[in-house]
Amino acid sequence: MDFTGDIEEDCILLYNILDYELAGSKSGTARKQMFKKGHGKNETTDSYSITMGHTFRSYMSPKKNRENSEIFKGLYKTKLLTEKPYLVDVITEFGSHHFRDFAFTEIQFNYNWASPPHFDKANLGDSLIIGLGDYSCGELVIEQPDKSIIKVDIHDKPYIFNGEKFKHWTDAYTGNRLSMVLYSLKKEKI
Repeated sequence: MDFTGDIEEDCILLYNILDYELAGSKSGTARKQMFKKGHGKNETTDSYSITMGHTFRSYMSPKKNRENSEIFKGLYKTKLLTEKPYLVDVITEFGSHHFRDFAFTEIQFNYNWASPPHFDKANLGDSLIIGLGDYSCGELVIEQPDKSIIKVDIHDKPYIFNGEKFKHWTDAYTGNRLSMVLYSLKKEKI
């Protein structure tokens, strides 16, 4: 890749790569249910929320099962990790310029998918989130222990927080918004 270290230029480049590579992606059943439960309606057809990493679900279809994880005991590679493993290298290279010391095993991509209020129960420690695309508003909303909220502008700005401890969601936005969340699973490694 040709990442330069300039956050604005690199975010545009990363967005264009991901927009092309992930075009036509569909959310899995669990993410669709999360959206419907949180919003009271189905997600739109031009949105998705997909994980590049690992899952406990081995089954994909009657003719195809998932590959075993190489790093987690009893888990399987997600379809995206199996089909497009080179995207991990792209994200790692981007990270080498903009969040060099942040370790992760999973990547969540949310395209025009407004996350409802939730906790990240499967995450270990901090998550890093960044918003990409040509959108306005769409802040990360985080509920504090005293029930007050803070809104964080993540548009082209990496932000680290603990989604396991703090309820969070996506504020309303216009335009095309792709959030990328990097995190590690709370699972036993091989």
